[in-house]
Amino acid sequence: MRSRARTLLAATVLCLLAVWGYGAQSASASGLTAVECVNVGEGEYNNTRCATPKAPGDYQTVVIEGKQAVEGVSTREISETQHELGSTANPVAVFHGTPGGVNTTVTCGTGNTTGASVENKEEGGEMKIHVTQAVDLWTECHASPEAQPTKICNVKGVTPKTPVGLLQTNRLTAITGPKHKVTVTPEEGTTFIQFSILKKGEEGFPECFTGSTIPVTVTGEALGEADTTTHSHLTIQEPWPCGGAEQPACGGVKANNTKVAQTETITGFTKGTETLIGAETF
Repeated sequence: MRSRARTLLAATVLCLLAVWGYGAQSASASGLTAVECVNVGEGEYNNTRCATPKAPGDYQTVVIEGKQAVEGVSTREISETQHELGSTANPVAVFHGTPGGVNTTVTCGTGNTTGASVENKEEGGEMKIHVTQAVDLWTECHASPEAQPTKICNVKGVTPKTPVGLLQTNRLTAITGPKHKVTVTPEEGTTFIQFSILKKGEEGFPECFTGSTIPVTVTGEALGEADTTTHSHLTIQEPWPCGGAEQPACGGVKANNTKVAQTETITGFTKGTETLIGAETF
């Protein structure tokens, strides 16, 4: 796992979070609201991200009504005109863990979320954003030991089955909670994804660090945070190593029943457009 383990876990969680909005549908209910950043001709924002601080311009956040089909992209950096994708040199998703007993990093160069729907729902007087049927897909994925980042191994999806270098999650669901938090879980069962770290000489990379294929099963729940200042980002970023006195907490994602730390930022769009989806408190 080459640079930092951008595992499917991290990517999955991040992608899901970003692709969904965060929400509250009415002013009477507290919580987050999933919104679109659209050109209304006369609005509170002067940029296509509806990013704060507010300044008069053409753009405004508009609450999403009903179910909206959405997509997402894992990004390193957002610009006004381009959502720059990552690479293995500067990956978009990173996962740290010890699935084979060795501190390992999984890195992926690009990440996309497809098939998702977002909806604002009021539950018990609190508005929440629900995301369903999201699938995260990462490409240019590799694994390497943290201590020897040049010892690169290929990875390959088992469930769902994917070609070498490509990882895909099972369908995911997400829901917003207090303090802009977002919880992402598998839509069915407890498994985000199952993949293999391929052994030395298999499918390339003769410098790979392992002489036997390492099966990896990712389970649990991922935690992210919606950014209401840019109205487009969902970020997952956890300290590593974790579980010790200095960094006691990791998220709820595990690889082969050991804790995993993940890093990823996801940006959501309405399907088939470049209209950004984000979160706002009303």
